[in-house]
Amino acid sequence: MAAKPKLTHEQWASVKAAWEGDTRKGFAWLVNELSLPVGEEAVRQRSKQERWSRGEEKPSLEKQKPKLGTEKPSLEKQAFKKPAQKPKPEAVPEPEWEEVEDHQHGNSKYKQAFNQQAYRLCLLGAVDSEIADFFGVSASTINLWKLRHSEFSESLRAGKMYADACMAKKLYERGMGYSHPDVHVSVINNEVVLTELTKHYPPDTKAAFIWLKNRQPTLWRDKIEVENTHKLNPEMMDRIKTEFVERMAMVRSRQLSVLAERGLIDERELNADAGSVE
Repeated sequence: MAAKPKLTHEQWASVKAAWEGDTRKGFAWLVNELSLPVGEEAVRQRSKQERWSRGEEKPSLEKQKPKLGTEKPSLEKQAFKKPAQKPKPEAVPEPEWEEVEDHQHGNSKYKQAFNQQAYRLCLLGAVDSEIADFFGVSASTINLWKLRHSEFSESLRAGKMYADACMAKKLYERGMGYSHPDVHVSVINNEVVLTELTKHYPPDTKAAFIWLKNRQPTLWRDKIEVENTHKLNPEMMDRIKTEFVERMAMVRSRQLSVLAERGLIDERELNADAGSVE
């Protein structure tokens, strides 16, 4: 009885590489193309022993059967629970307002929130007319709110006084000169170096003049008016007139004498003019 043909270890490695590099199923095509001395069943048994694998080979549908107890329920069996509703926030009460008759803009509503808004507008330097434009009312309505609502009037006053005080402080510092701490940033040898220092600002003559002109206007204002307390009576006016006429006659006589000396006029003209003056 003839012995069964066998393949060497290197030959089986070649067969395995050929099968793993192809996508065809079974082993019959492998026996035919490589002209193997063994049959299909021998190759199959060898692949099972060495557990040949094609890497990303997808599992068959038979192996994908779910195990008992692990099936997901169908959509029909799934009971969808409604998400819990978030509690609604408490309603913020509307601020109280008062109907105010505004002949220019109709009825306007005053609200408590206007107090803080008016205060902030005054800090920005707004005047009453600009505040009225902001609230959409007339200037007379703003004056009416001041009278009816003391807190609104106090907000305007506090905002204006605070803004003026801050501006006066800065103007005073600018006029007197001031100093403040600072930090100088430099780069030395690729390293950031922070050096603390004090910056000095010299007095500003313009700021000082603005301050003095408003604080002491009688001494530092641009135009100083001098009050004249002297009054001219009729006798003084006649005396001034007579003196003026006499001085003008003397000037005219001197002028004619100079012209006559230079030969620019005739002697007779000189005498005639003198007679007319007398």
